[in-house]
Order: sequence, then structure tokens, then C-alpha cells
Amino acid sequence: MSLVAIDQNLTLAKLPWLFSRIPLENLPYMGTPIVLGVVPLVFSIALFMLPVARAIARPFKAKAVAKENGRLGLLREILTRIESKAPLTEKGLVDAWTRAAGSPPEPKELTKRVVELGGDVEIQEDTGDIRYRFVDLETEAAALEAEREAASDEEKKVGKVVFASDR
Repeated sequence: MSLVAIDQNLTLAKLPWLFSRIPLENLPYMGTPIVLGVVPLVFSIALFMLPVARAIARPFKAKAVAKENGRLGLLREILTRIESKAPLTEKGLVDAWTRAAGSPPEPKELTKRVVELGGDVEIQEDTGDIRYRFVDLETEAAALEAEREAASDEEKKVGKVVFASDR
């Protein structure tokens, strides 16, 4: 309808004559129909562009979500392996990323994420295998284990749990 208003030069000044017997094409040009033509046209175009923009952005969002899921899967694998004192191999980390993200990571991406998480790349001299070390996490896990072993029986107990709303 906004295109019709622009084509017919239907301005607010011509609106009262719309229902009279004078044909609109016989009326003089009175300016651009901004209120009845241009503004609705711009808003209609913007409204119809929203789904198009979302459809264009969807693959980028899916890629970002997969990358974040891969990073979280990597973190889960790292923490699980450190807790069980198992070595962190490249194959194990790639498998964890693939399970979480749905596709394998690029080698540079895997190394970048491991370094971001505080890991170091270590190449075994005898076999040439790539292993990853998280010295800070390993140290903290060992210190936590030592604290748990050194704790007395009284400290290990949770104690009395009180459910009260007046405190």
C-alpha cells in the first residue's frame, strides 16, 4: 500500500479529496507522500529483513556454539584426566572436542584452546607423541588430595544441617 501511495502521490493534504468525485490524478503534485508512503515502506522493508538477517546469521551462531561446546568438552576431558591422573594425549582431546562439538577441531584451534586453558604442549622424545600438561591444575589437585588425607575425621563430617528461615 505504501508503494501505491507513492505512485499515486497520496499525501495527507490530498486525503480529504480521496472520497470526493475529483480523480486523484487530476490533483496537482503536492510533495512526496512521506507519512503514507515512505515511512511505511521503510518499516515494512526493515520488518521483512529481520528473518533474512537471522537466516544469514544462523550458520555463524551455530559455528560459535559448536566451538564453545568443543571448548567445554575439552575442559571436561582435561579435568577428568587430571583427577584420574591419566595422561592427556592429543587423540583424547580431539575425541572429547569431537563428541562435544560434533566435528573435529583444527590442530591450531586445539593447541590454541589448550594454551588458553593454561596447558603446555609436550612432545615425547622416544615416541614423538604429543602430550599436554596442566602443571597448575595437577599441582592443585595433588595439594587438594593431600589436604583431604590430612584432614581429621571431625573436619570431614558435614555437621548438623539446619533448615531455618529465621537466620
